[in-house]
Amino acid sequence: MPHKDRKIRRYRGSRTHGYGQIGQHRCRGGRGGTGKAGLDKHKWTFVLKND
Repeated sequence: MPHKDRKIRRYRGSRTHGYGQIGQHRCRGGRGGTGKAGLDKHKWTFVLKND
């Protein structure tokens, strides 16, 4: 029985590989800043959990 295609083969030519708009996965804005950026704002719950 043939095995399933690998994801690489399935996504050939699809441009976004299932991530929607191009910027949603590739751009660094989706990371929420670099390093310790936002620790007192949008990453505050992370600080509380990992204190």
